[in-house]
Amino acid sequence: MNTHDRRPVFLSLHQIRLPVNGLVSILHRISGMVMFFSLPVLLCMASCSLKSAPHFSKVVASISQPSGWGLVFYAILLAWVYHGLAGVRHLIMDLGWGESLSASRAMSFMVLWIFAVVAWALGSWLW
Repeated sequence: MNTHDRRPVFLSLHQIRLPVNGLVSILHRISGMVMFFSLPVLLCMASCSLKSAPHFSKVVASISQPSGWGLVFYAILLAWVYHGLAGVRHLIMDLGWGESLSASRAMSFMVLWIFAVVAWALGSWLW
């Protein structure tokens, strides 16, 4: 029997159940990509807001709406928050704390819980 016969024939991604550690790690990578690709948008917003007081007011008004640019800004802000929280989790693990499976899992749930609270608080504050 050669190695090609043991490969999975069909891989259904929606049936794979990731552990919470894997989910937090994948979301950390996705948030990093969102942060990278959002830099031009943030730089454009900063450039526009620094032109004059009316331009600043226009930028503030556009991100204060719960639609359009407001949602885009909120999503970008959430990506930065999540990436920071998950990054702190990784730094704590790099220091040697929380390396056991149970501690790592607890920290993963804590990251998700804190992120949910911060996301709600930021949404309440913005709108």
